[in-house]
Amino acid sequence: MQHFQETFYTLATTVIRKKLLNNIATGGSSESDVWSTDDDINNDDNINNDDNINNDDDSISLHDYSDDNSVQSIEKTEDRTHESLDTNQLTEEAQFSENVVSLDDVQLTESDFLSNVKNENESSDAHHNIEIEEIAVHNDEKSSNEIKVINYNKISKRIVHDFLTAGHALIYDQLKNSTDKFDDYVMTRIPNMIFSGKTNTFTVSITGLDEHHKTFKGILKGLTDLSLMAENAQQFYQQYISRKVSSVQRALKQVRSETQNWKQYSQFLLDLCKQKVIDDPNLFNNFIEQKVTELCVSIISDSLISPSAEIRKYTKNFIEENTFENQIELMKHQAFDQFITQNISFQKSKPHKVPTMESTETFNKFIEKIKNSFQTEQIYVGYEAKHFSLIAHLLERLMIYYSCFIVRLPLFESSTELLDQIEKNNVLTIATWTGSGKSTLLPALLIAEGYDKVIVTQPRRLLCNLISRRVNETITTDMNPDSEKLAGWAVSGAEENPHAKILYLTDGLLKERLLYDENFLSINISVQKSIVLFIDEIHERSINIDLCLALIARMLTFKKELISKIKVIISSTTLDTSVERLFSSIPHIKLYHFNIPTIGPIYALAKFYRPNENVSDIVQELYKKRQRHDQILCFVNSVSEV
Repeated sequence: MQHFQETFYTLATTVIRKKLLNNIATGGSSESDVWSTDDDINNDDNINNDDNINNDDDSISLHDYSDDNSVQSIEKTEDRTHESLDTNQLTEEAQFSENVVSLDDVQLTESDFLSNVKNENESSDAHHNIEIEEIAVHNDEKSSNEIKVINYNKISKRIVHDFLTAGHALIYDQLKNSTDKFDDYVMTRIPNMIFSGKTNTFTVSITGLDEHHKTFKGILKGLTDLSLMAENAQQFYQQYISRKVSSVQRALKQVRSETQNWKQYSQFLLDLCKQKVIDDPNLFNNFIEQKVTELCVSIISDSLISPSAEIRKYTKNFIEENTFENQIELMKHQAFDQFITQNISFQKSKPHKVPTMESTETFNKFIEKIKNSFQTEQIYVGYEAKHFSLIAHLLERLMIYYSCFIVRLPLFESSTELLDQIEKNNVLTIATWTGSGKSTLLPALLIAEGYDKVIVTQPRRLLCNLISRRVNETITTDMNPDSEKLAGWAVSGAEENPHAKILYLTDGLLKERLLYDENFLSINISVQKSIVLFIDEIHERSINIDLCLALIARMLTFKKELISKIKVIISSTTLDTSVERLFSSIPHIKLYHFNIPTIGPIYALAKFYRPNENVSDIVQELYKKRQRHDQILCFVNSVSEV
């Protein structure tokens, strides 16, 4: 029954079109002359005389209409021919998948989409083929021209909804202007367009001359090419962005860093990349749809326009204006800001001790310094493993600065100026009182500044161990407590973590290495910035300390190549002027004495004068009054008193 109804509808439609052709050719003057001729239609009980045809300048709306007597004649005269309307298609080395594919197997490059496009005269994808079906032909009595009714089948919904329907008036004008062979009366009745649709495709029926059909074919071909090119462009861009993001994922996995800092940062960056795979194609799709709307009008008005060339141009321009290289740099900085917010800004709002305004300003300067370096230095630009490895080092520096900030030692407030003078000069002397942070804080800050290694001397073996332990407890390079330690120590016959970036050793051991180890500081040593020799506590002026100073001065005098590779810091509670004279006499050496501003104590002090009393008695008295974890520090005049 359903098959009969479909056949019935097709035959009725053909009858109506044939009557329309007869009416146009003979110059009929009314709709009743067209649709109610007794020669062709029997008015019996099976016919509804109220069936009608609404005919206007743009389209024809059809109702079911049948004539049993006309079926046989229609079948005899009907000549159905099929053609294929070729449309342009995009070809690429890698086939697009309907879903976002894993990009490990993708071999697509940007030039694939922009260059590997078939000639527009080649066959298109079968999915986009349009069948042309000639329904009827009628000769005009006044001329030799043929009026044809042709069905254009299997037109996609997108083309009908977005192009043909939206541009219906403009298409109709183009068809009318394509020929002037008929008088005004005939031209008001042709061309005519009828739209009929099924589930996934539509059929457009055109009634008109060869010129009308030729013009419509050109428009339809251009619009089909445009639809296909836009669809493939969107698929290409999805593939393009996904492949770029996949390359970032592979590079992140190649970074040889097991720190918790790096894992967290890389996760922030991966989350941004995943969101980019969603956002960027949507942005591109909106952009290309806007251009398609503009091109639709151009194609209808000028069928000579090349949709493939235009879509290629717009896609190329979009990629050039929104380069992935620029966007990945932005995402890297966004992930860095997220890391700071998560690990520093939030923690800074809940300190164990209230920081001074000066120390807070100093810490903010360090953060801005790292961010500025990250944004401006070319070594960080790129998304290969070597570029991401440098970011892991930046995170380490950032955490060292933060650790130095929360320790709250007095030296931190003036550390920016101090570090600036160390960078500008070869030798720097500094005098400050005990507890300021010169032995623990300053070496850590030097590592955060990017110096390769800091070697710090101490006059006694026990101090090397204790200070190293203190640095590792207070200064961390990673959120993971089991991460690599920043400091190590070495004394004659014993050592711990000697390859650490900060090494505490006795002045006697440094003297031995300067005298007998030719590879300790050779002229061929390779450094990223500089190695720092930090001679601490020189006010004790032992023989080993004096020999170390003399050996360093001789090395800088006779090995000028080392001047650019090492920095010398001489620190003490009190500093004799003879030390400065020793280094000021060396040519090509820049010497600077840093005066630390008056630094007040962290805690309140009470002074009690106890002249002529034995030190041991005072210590025993203080020990009885001390609280748990309190420590007693004594300064005496000589070794004998110790």
